[in-house]
Amino acid sequence: MRLAILSLPFRYNYGHHLQAYALQTTLQRMGHDVTIIDHEFHASNKWWRYPLSLSKRAFNRYVRGDKRQQIFVEHNLNVEDSLLATNFKQFRARYLPQRLNINSFEREIKPDMFDGFIVGSDQVWRPGYFTWTYQTSMSNAYLGFAHDWDIKRIAYAASFGFEDWQYNDEQTQDCAKLAQQFDAISVRESSAVALCERYLGVQAQHVLDPTMLLEQEDYVHIAETDSSKPTSGGLMTYILDNNAKIDNFVLNTSLALGLKPFAANSRVENVHAPIEQRIQPPITQWLRGFMDAEFVITDSFHGTVFCIIFNKPFITISNNDRGKARFTSLLDSFNLSDRLISNIDAPIATYSCIQWDNINKTRILLKKEALKFLTEALR
Repeated sequence: MRLAILSLPFRYNYGHHLQAYALQTTLQRMGHDVTIIDHEFHASNKWWRYPLSLSKRAFNRYVRGDKRQQIFVEHNLNVEDSLLATNFKQFRARYLPQRLNINSFEREIKPDMFDGFIVGSDQVWRPGYFTWTYQTSMSNAYLGFAHDWDIKRIAYAASFGFEDWQYNDEQTQDCAKLAQQFDAISVRESSAVALCERYLGVQAQHVLDPTMLLEQEDYVHIAETDSSKPTSGGLMTYILDNNAKIDNFVLNTSLALGLKPFAANSRVENVHAPIEQRIQPPITQWLRGFMDAEFVITDSFHGTVFCIIFNKPFITISNNDRGKARFTSLLDSFNLSDRLISNIDAPIATYSCIQWDNINKTRILLKKEALKFLTEALR
């Protein structure tokens, strides 16, 4: 079957690239011809936003006391995005070569191009992400551009990002009508099952993130094929939203464990850092970090996922601004909720050893359920 995967556009996020690779690979192993829908991200630098941006920077500097905040600064976000994703382009060229780069769903995707669409994974149903990155209506996340086509419509591990409803009334009405056309819907968070029933009027199944459909050996093979370099420490940190408190927590943890810390990612989120310090290391090097780490500290959903895949002891710092439901749902599934912490000012706790045999058995069972869902939906 000719299938198209519709997720968020590629930028410089490790988890997003690897979830797309994992879903593509899983579908290919099932015998399908897979294309990934992509979009060249263009940030909007409209003139009328500048006064608002200027005021926000001044507030952060003089009211909140952020001395790093620059007041008079302009960023060409499109040029920056391209530079920051330099190493990611190589990964896409090698491992995600079959992509359809579009500017318009309605004009560039035709009824005879695909037999079906897989919507997901990642936060494809989070309106603030989808409408901003694709610069289109939220209805297209539910295949609104193909509402009258005779095709398969499946959602695999689609995520809303939050456990509360983020859509306005118009989006809710439009997306509910389109969701009810789907042949099968699965979601990544357990809380999303209730959201689908209440607001979209559809039944949904809770399934694993696509990255967990592959095995640790699949990711080791990628890292070793690229001859990634061994890391220089034992305590891996993968932090998206860094601050002084987290730096202090990492330092104290490294001293308590007797491990040298190393960062798996660049300062990509810090718009005030020099551009050369923000370019993300290769995805294969990021994977190598999990291979070499003895312990991991992260505030990332996919950072947590890969700790489980690689059987690495870890602490996940709660990242509420990016959506806490993703973390609680994942960790509850594996009985690892104690690894999620909110208070990093408290003394470092002594964490019990993780029973990886039980964790791996759980993942195998959940993987079988997820593959069964895909097989039956595509039959």
